[in-house]
Amino acid sequence: MINSMRADHASTEAVVVAQRLIANGNPGYLSAWHEQDGVGVATLEYPFRANPNQGTWLIASDGRTVDVDADVLPDAARQRDNVKTFLAAHPDALPFAGAQAAGTAALADGGIRLLFSTPMRTCHACADEGTLTVGYDFDAQRRFIGTEVLELR
Repeated sequence: MINSMRADHASTEAVVVAQRLIANGNPGYLSAWHEQDGVGVATLEYPFRANPNQGTWLIASDGRTVDVDADVLPDAARQRDNVKTFLAAHPDALPFAGAQAAGTAALADGGIRLLFSTPMRTCHACADEGTLTVGYDFDAQRRFIGTEVLELR
């Protein structure tokens, strides 16, 4: 894949991203890029995966990358009452990538929260049981400062 990218005159940055994906065991490439309120948003394609074939990274001003499909419902969030209630009613439901952009919210001191929603399902072909919304927080300088599970319904 890297040789093909170079032969097609891919940018150095695109090749570096592909090399990083390969090193992480997820061969793929950068297919789109835009900024959202000063945070880079990279769309990635994973041509060798069965499902899902697309992903999103958020790129902070210091270069840190955040995969919006990774660990979206950590154990700590599962202890929240609204999450427990949902999971009790839908015990087999899991977050199924890929997350979709769901808006933004201003944070104190000039920060920004990027919102992403992920469907909760029991299988890839199954109907959605619910939606998980996660906020990805960046300070005024657009450095990543953390995530928060905001809603599961």
